[in-house]
Amino acid sequence: KTLPYKKNLHMIGQSLGAAVAVDTAESINAQTIVMISPFTSIKAMATEIIGPVWSWLLLPFLQDRYPTQTTLKTLEKTQPHIKITILHGNEDKIVPVTMGRRLALDHKDWITYDEIEGAGHELNTEGLVKLTKIISKVCQTTPSKK
Repeated sequence: KTLPYKKNLHMIGQSLGAAVAVDTAESINAQTIVMISPFTSIKAMATEIIGPVWSWLLLPFLQDRYPTQTTLKTLEKTQPHIKITILHGNEDKIVPVTMGRRLALDHKDWITYDEIEGAGHELNTEGLVKLTKIISKVCQTTPSKK
């Protein structure tokens, strides 16, 4: 299926939505992905929340594993033009900030990482201001369809 405006696709996803955005980027020609509070994989999140034994038992029942860390490695090779930004609150109690840091460190020359001081899983005012600036910049550089 041909997507309209397929040259001007920009995605923003938070938490699971960030994983979906990265997963979707494999099959479309995205220009920008903004990941808010991303995790490295569902398996890593399950291990973090319920421990290794329980997560091992749970994994066979998960239809999508969203291996964001692995998918980003593929995207960097196949679609290096994508501009990726990660925003992560340093007080996130749901997705550990170490996961956002890990994704950024794995791709330090490709991904822009911004850790938001005092923000949890939801962005605080500072984080929302940064997100708004990113969106404004994307809108200014994206040609409109006439």
